Amino acid sequence: MKKNLVFSLIILLASYNYLFSQVIPKGYKYIKPIFKPLAIQPSTSVKRCSLLPRNTATTPNWAGYVASTNIFNPTKGTVSFVQGTWTIPSIASGQAKPGTFYAIWVGIDGLNNNTIEQLGTAYQFINGKQTVYAWIELFPKASMQIANFPVKPGNSITASVQFVGSNKYKLTMFNNTTKTFTSVTKTASSPRTCCEWIVEAPSLCNPSCNILPLAHFNPITFTSCKATIKGHSGAIRNSSYQNIQLDMANTNGAIKAVTSGLNTAGNSFKTTWKHS
Repeated sequence: MKKNLVFSLIILLASYNYLFSQVIPKGYKYIKPIFKPLAIQPSTSVKRCSLLPRNTATTPNWAGYVASTNIFNPTKGTVSFVQGTWTIPSIASGQAKPGTFYAIWVGIDGLNNNTIEQLGTAYQFINGKQTVYAWIELFPKASMQIANFPVKPGNSITASVQFVGSNKYKLTMFNNTTKTFTSVTKTASSPRTCCEWIVEAPSLCNPSCNILPLAHFNPITFTSCKATIKGHSGAIRNSSYQNIQLDMANTNGAIKAVTSGLNTAGNSFKTTWKHS
């Protein structure tokens, strides 16, 4: 009986490590992150969520998908992993406008609480210069640019956030085009109630947070989206938990970015710009 119990514990531990460890693809080079403060906040928690029919909702700053045990009454401490892949979009031909921004990210928390553990890529056109960069944020702490991580339009990016215990989160980003990756473990106290795959209109917080104009990006497709919620690992669409589709809309209800339905496998969708 004792031997069987020990064997079962070994198998359980091995399964846990397999499910929750981040696999590093062969041939990828590690880049130790160098962080730089950002005045523009690539993300804040969702400003407002208005429920619509067919399991969809609108928000003024998010477009994409959220998953949790229950969208509007989630169980705390249930989300432990989120991952997604996207190609950094170019700006639509002739549509680069000063003072416009976008952010693409995956993260844990943010829909029903005021914390987020997240990372992604972002675009800004300020001071006469267009810039694409990688960033992380453990909101409400300030966003930080990963200043030395190479990203540009056309690069394939995979990003993940993993809860590793004791209020610690491992944030990892792969550039699949340049075959480089970076990773950092940070401490944050958060409820772990939901996870997201999001395109966002960033905010400038000084001290209040005001949503900035959304850059006219070419369509963004998330692929290979994964989550682990309450011990169940799978795609966005999973019978063990719920998901909701978000479109971005201004206060008058006009759509700024529209999100497609999920593909057959439930792990991919497209977000399309409509207006700033």
